[in-house]
Amino acid sequence: MIEERQAGAPYGILLAVVVAIVLAVPTLIGEQGEAIIEAISELLSPVGLLLLPIILLLTIQFLSSDRGSFHLYHLFNW
Repeated sequence: MIEERQAGAPYGILLAVVVAIVLAVPTLIGEQGEAIIEAISELLSPVGLLLLPIILLLTIQFLSSDRGSFHLYHLFNW
């Protein structure tokens, strides 16, 4: 029997996109980057650290679902 291979999540592409965004946004914004620094510091506050795992779990759940993978597939194969 021939097994059908399903494509896995493009982890390398996702990592490259995230790293590119993290590196490019502060240089594109310039001196207005203070708002980004403030948003990151608020994210690292105690409340942000409590919400971060919940947000990550919900994101993983969505991307692992059929609907999330459908949207991700069409995003990268446009």
